[in-house]
Amino acid sequence: MNTGQTRITIHDQFQYYAKVPVDLFTPQIPEGYVNAHPDDVRGAKDQQVKGAMVYADVPAGLKEKVVAALKAAACGSYHQNAVTISFAKDAWRKDFGPERAQMIRWYIPRRGVVPQGPFEPNDRFVVTETMVDMANRTFRFHDYAGSSQFSHPILDILFVAGLIDRADRFDASVEKDGVRCCAVEISAKKYGDNPDGMIHRIWLDTATNLPVRIEFEWPNRDGSGTSREVKDRFQWDLHYPTTILCPKSRRGSPRPTSKERFYVPLSDEHSSDRVWVLCRELGLRIQREPASPGHVCRF
Repeated sequence: MNTGQTRITIHDQFQYYAKVPVDLFTPQIPEGYVNAHPDDVRGAKDQQVKGAMVYADVPAGLKEKVVAALKAAACGSYHQNAVTISFAKDAWRKDFGPERAQMIRWYIPRRGVVPQGPFEPNDRFVVTETMVDMANRTFRFHDYAGSSQFSHPILDILFVAGLIDRADRFDASVEKDGVRCCAVEISAKKYGDNPDGMIHRIWLDTATNLPVRIEFEWPNRDGSGTSREVKDRFQWDLHYPTTILCPKSRRGSPRPTSKERFYVPLSDEHSSDRVWVLCRELGLRIQREPASPGHVCRF
């Protein structure tokens, strides 16, 4: 439910009786039902449908080390297809476009506590999305409440990290993208109603316990092979302000006023050039912050 919407609970169709049937409150168990917990029944069905579960010999404590490293990271960025995702502990943004940003979306929590899991609903959590569309020279604001669709990017990564101790395969030493890593592969059939063939893969830097690459593969519904989602080119603890302020603009105003500022964290010179182009197109004044080891632009 989005902010501004009203939710109404209705109790109606009341009926009152002076007398009720004698067996109304007597439990009736249908024939053929078994006395068992639903989880036990579900587990037996999963065993039949999903087959045997395989567990690799994962080093004790590895999951806890990875989760601790992720929670300690102040900020970072990664690529997912043609989208660059940057995040700090209290905000995140998405740059759409392989070379030059076609659209940028900022997400700033406004109320409540950031949910602790990617699928955890929280009606008290409100996040504001600010979108700037360079192709159409438009911008808009939207508030979302209690939606897991707009969860913090680190939560999706933490979810996969939480599955490490259920790994099907584990390799203690491989090289990925020029980094010495350990590799973990987990079948997604080990949780929920996921079918066999859904697979999580994560490569972890053995020096930092932080992800270098994450993949999620699943079979297409029409049977035409598989699809794959990839997160790669991770950068951790970049040198930009831990608070990423979204671009502020009065509603109805095409640009920020001279007293309103926002910061944009940049991981490299290429990103810096993209933001300079964006600012020129939107008519924004821009100033570099040379004191920071990273590339930070102040608007």
